[in-house]
Amino acid sequence: MPYPLTEFTDCLPTAVYYADLDESDMALHAATWAPNHFQSLASLVRFAYRYSCVLQPYIANPGRADLDEWFFADDAADERAEQALGRNPIAALDAAAWLEEHYPTVSIRWLVSGAFDKALILGGEYPEFYAWGLRGSCHVFAADSV
Repeated sequence: MPYPLTEFTDCLPTAVYYADLDESDMALHAATWAPNHFQSLASLVRFAYRYSCVLQPYIANPGRADLDEWFFADDAADERAEQALGRNPIAALDAAAWLEEHYPTVSIRWLVSGAFDKALILGGEYPEFYAWGLRGSCHVFAADSV
């Protein structure tokens, strides 16, 4: 196994947000980590790609005790993270404005303007972002309801 589940459980988000999206089987998932927890935007992206299989159910239910049943080590996770970082520009992000534009029915109290210096924004039917800055790190994405 290239990386253990304990790397995730030792690095749990400081706050999470989960909400079903309008009339779909999708939900918005968001997590934030304390400042300086990740040394760079790239380290956040790598972490999220490695642990996406447990991040999604953890955000939906932070008290769950069955994360080991959700976990599988993905040998291609780091490569996919590097590809995402290489194909997409890093930009400044007004997180609150981004959320209002892409998911106007959602409000996350800890997602504020000016919190992040760098962001990787991924488009698609359900846009997502990874952000990093002086106030910490954040990942917002849509995925299946759990």
